[in-house]
Amino acid sequence: MRLSPWGRVRGLVWGNARGLVRGMVRGKVGGIVTGLLLAPWCAALDYQQSVDLTSAASLLSNPTLSGLPDSAQAADTSANGQLSGYWNLLAFPSAATQVNLRYGWSAQGTVYWPERQQASSTASTADYRLADLDTELWASSTDNLGLYQQLDALSVTWYSPFGEWVLGRQPISFGLAKFYSPIDVMQPIDLVATDRSYRPGVDALRATWFLGPVSSLEAGYVMGVDRALFGRLKAFILAADWQLSAIQINDQYRLAALGVQSGIGALGLWQETAWLSEPGSSDIRVTLGADMTLFEDWYLVSELHYNGLGSAQDYLQNAAGQGFYQIGAVLPLAQWYASVQVSYPINVLTQWSTGATLNLNDNSALFNSALAYSVSDDMTLNVNAVVPVAKSHSYAYEYGIYPSVFSAQLQWVF
Repeated sequence: MRLSPWGRVRGLVWGNARGLVRGMVRGKVGGIVTGLLLAPWCAALDYQQSVDLTSAASLLSNPTLSGLPDSAQAADTSANGQLSGYWNLLAFPSAATQVNLRYGWSAQGTVYWPERQQASSTASTADYRLADLDTELWASSTDNLGLYQQLDALSVTWYSPFGEWVLGRQPISFGLAKFYSPIDVMQPIDLVATDRSYRPGVDALRATWFLGPVSSLEAGYVMGVDRALFGRLKAFILAADWQLSAIQINDQYRLAALGVQSGIGALGLWQETAWLSEPGSSDIRVTLGADMTLFEDWYLVSELHYNGLGSAQDYLQNAAGQGFYQIGAVLPLAQWYASVQVSYPINVLTQWSTGATLNLNDNSALFNSALAYSVSDDMTLNVNAVVPVAKSHSYAYEYGIYPSVFSAQLQWVF
């Protein structure tokens, strides 16, 4: 779109304001200079922008884990509040190029009952960013309140005669499965994540070549403290979508996978099979899934997942000896899982869903329920609940160590 004079003036004012505010908050002249330089550049370009504001609150009820001393226990209850805002920008310097930016701030506060020293998390995950902003802008002396920033995306796309090229911070995802995907090994989505569509950006160079109307070849290099090479071939053959993927992380963790998605009448079907290899060991992960719409309104999805890297018992000891767990590439600890989810539109504005994932090795389960209400065309209210069920709260039951989580989120996009 070509900007009107008012659009150019608004872009100039908004750009200067963002740069000045960022410079004042961080106490650096560079932020002010960047804002002054970026604003006229944006005003002279075709661009699209939006802002999404989110207000969220959550209540966690943590179980008392058997076998742990009091000093290692989490607080019985914790409440968290968050107010965040993100600026999303798509700029088009030319007909063949695109710049994508997503930057945001958030204010977060947490209260614990009873008050106790919170144990620091020992969970590790791969770092796929070359460099990053200082996430924490300010924190209270008790660390219960803080102001944070996040650069989620900053990339340039070139639509060339030799394929589509993307350089910079961008979201990258793999897999077809809805719950546990064998192929999703680069920052996989946690089962209890409120927004399972969200992907944090990674620093990468990615190229896509379109081989036909429904087929493509994709290859990329992910840069950072940890590194990854990947390739993916997509094709539509024999009335089915096929995906052949290969991923290598840090020159020692390798994955080769095949995913197929098709259907029989109203029944949708998919499968994913992945072979994972690291020095000294290798195994497979498999997911079989199906979905269908019942009685015109009820949508049902179910999956069976086998995790060859998991164990039927001694979960933590097994995970500690495998590299895929240590870099956060694999999340489920057991071997066999069954998941089901059903959703129903109560009315035009309200969507309800509920489901469960069952660990078939220890019979612990994770139940979830969600209600989404469209307040207006650009505002949505989401209410979620996640409740674990296990015979005991100990490390012998995977979901027995999970907290019960109740959350509400109001999101406004304009």
